[in-house]
Amino acid sequence: MPESATWVNGSNESSTGTAVAVRRRTLLKGAAWSLPVIAAAAAAPLAAASGAPKNALAGVFYVTRSFDQTVTWDGRASSGGQLYVTDTVTGQKITSMSLRFGSTKQVSNWTKVGGGTCWSLPVADGQLTYNGQTFYMYKSVYQCALPLSATNGNTTVNSEFYWQGTVSNPTNLITQRVTQVTQPPSNTAPGATITWIRNVATI
Repeated sequence: MPESATWVNGSNESSTGTAVAVRRRTLLKGAAWSLPVIAAAAAAPLAAASGAPKNALAGVFYVTRSFDQTVTWDGRASSGGQLYVTDTVTGQKITSMSLRFGSTKQVSNWTKVGGGTCWSLPVADGQLTYNGQTFYMYKSVYQCALPLSATNGNTTVNSEFYWQGTVSNPTNLITQRVTQVTQPPSNTAPGATITWIRNVATI
């Protein structure tokens, strides 16, 4: 039976055969999210690799809010974005990946403004209560060829997405990353499901 793991706050507990752990960190670049915005926009990387559990979808993408309440999600390499699955070994297969973006206020007018086609435009995907807050969730699915053959170390995956949406400010954000990766020695698909919640930030 495929295993599953959820990571929050760096603990790793087991319950009825399901590993449960969580970690979160707010990473800031430039002006702090909580300070008044004094430029045309504020930007911060959402999720660095440190602390990532094994076989999680890690890396960096950027979220920018402008004065007109337009928020941009940018994973393009030209902007410094990159994604990869951690701690893989040759022979493993990455069978599915998704990104769920959470906001304490609803996001409207999702629009693709650039980037590639491997990640679908986010669509509403219910709500999630995390750290005492309720988040409206929006899901993007990796839709290029799968499975991906893993390499030793970290396996780089396409991060070429570039979207905009409209959201009232301030709002709190989280990111939930989900992967399915086959496990040695059998490497039987679909593999273990790893769910990793990252970054509570305010914009």
